[in-house]
Amino acid sequence: MDIVIVGAGPTGCFLGIAWSRRGHRVVVVDRAEPPATDDSWPGRGVGQFHQPHFFRPQVTDALNAEMPDVVAALETAGAELRTGTYVRTGEANRTIMLRREKLDPVLWRSLAAEPNVTWVRATARGVASAPGGRIRVQTTAGPLEGDLVVNTSGKVRGFADDLRAPAESVDGRVSYISRQYQLSPDGREHLPEQLSGQWLFEGYDAIVFEHEPGVISVLFERLSDDRGLAGLRDSAAFDRAVAAIEPLALRVNPQYVRPLGVVRPGGRLISQYRGQLLPSGEVALPGLLHAGEAACSPSPSRGRGTATSLMQARKLLELVDSDLPRDEMTVAFHQWSHEHLRPWYVDQARDDLVSLHLWRDGDLDPDVAPASRLILEANADDESLHDQLAAYVQMQALPATLESLIPRTQQALLRGWRPALTPGPDAGELAKIIS
Repeated sequence: MDIVIVGAGPTGCFLGIAWSRRGHRVVVVDRAEPPATDDSWPGRGVGQFHQPHFFRPQVTDALNAEMPDVVAALETAGAELRTGTYVRTGEANRTIMLRREKLDPVLWRSLAAEPNVTWVRATARGVASAPGGRIRVQTTAGPLEGDLVVNTSGKVRGFADDLRAPAESVDGRVSYISRQYQLSPDGREHLPEQLSGQWLFEGYDAIVFEHEPGVISVLFERLSDDRGLAGLRDSAAFDRAVAAIEPLALRVNPQYVRPLGVVRPGGRLISQYRGQLLPSGEVALPGLLHAGEAACSPSPSRGRGTATSLMQARKLLELVDSDLPRDEMTVAFHQWSHEHLRPWYVDQARDDLVSLHLWRDGDLDPDVAPASRLILEANADDESLHDQLAAYVQMQALPATLESLIPRTQQALLRGWRPALTPGPDAGELAKIIS
C-alpha cells in the first residue's frame, strides 16, 4: 500500500516507521529542516517544542510494541526509563524522562533509516480524490498520491479543513512560561529527594519537571491576561521569582543548578478535539484520516498529548492491518476516537477552567459537578480510593471512573474544603518581586 503522511512529529514518525516495517511504501511530507548531524534541532514552527513534556508509559508501551530499537536509541540519547506499576494489571510500566528536543531527532533519524520511506520537504496545501480510487496531496514540491493519506500535521495547520466537522475547542485562558536547568555533577545529592512537583498559589501554579538525569524545568502557569506575571519572560525576573518561592528555590539552588538556555514563553492552553467525519456524519474522502494532535490535543498541563496521540496511532495501525474498506475504516476510527480520546479532551478542558476559578477568586460552586483535579485532591487521603484514583491518573481508566466520587467531593466543597494554597507570594506580590 502507498501511504502519504503529512507531518513528521512523534505521531507521524511512529506511524511511518510501523508501516514501513509492515512493507508499505511511505512518503512523509514535512516543511521542517531535519535535525543537524549532532542531533540538535531548533524545532521551528513546532508548538511548545521547547516546553516541558511528560512521556507517559503509554508512549513507551507503543514504542516497545512496534519499535523497541527506538526505545534503545532514546536511552542512548540520554533518556532515563523510570519504572512504575499499572495499578489495574500489576504490570510494570516505564516513563520516558527526556526533553522533546532530544526525543524528536531520534524519531526522525529512525524514520529516515527505514528503506520504504521517502522524505519530501514541503508544505501540504490540499487533498482530493485521484483516478483509481487513490488520493492526491498537493504540496509545494508537487503532487503526491497514495492509497491512504494520514494527516498528523497538528491542530493549527489547516490541512484538509473543509473535509471534516469543525473542531471542538476550549481556551482555558491560561498561559505558561518555563526555563530549563542543568544540575552540577554532584548537585543531585544536595537537592530534595522528590525533585518534581506542582504547587498552587493564589493566581498561578508553579511546576518542576524532571527530564533526563541532570536536567529539570521550572514552569509557571498563569492567567493569560495577567500582565504582571508576563514579566517572567525576562531571565533576571524569572530568577527572582524562583528565588522567592520556597519549593522552587530548594530545587534551583544556584550553588548546584545553573540555567540551561533562555526563558521560553509558551502559548495559551487550548484543548481541542476533532473527529474524522463531515457534520452530516458522512466520510468526505475515503482513505483520508486524521491522527495525533490533528485529532485530539488536550492542553499540555497534564502531559497527556503524546500519550493520547500514540494510543490513537496504535488503533489506526490495527485498523489498517484489518483490511477494512476505507470508508468503514474511517467510521470505525472516528467511533473509537470519540469513545477513547474525546473524554480526555473534555476532562482536560474542565480542569483548565477550574484553575481559572482557583486563581481568579478561589470560589467553586458545589452545585456544579467538580472537575477531576478537585476530585483527586479532595479524596487523596482516602486509602480505599487509591486504586480508583491511580487508574485515572495513569490513564488506564477513562475520566468516567471518577464519576462515583462526584457526590462526596461536592459534600466536601459544601463543608468548605478547597485545594490548599502553598505558602508563598500571590500573583500580585510576585509581580512586584519581578518588576
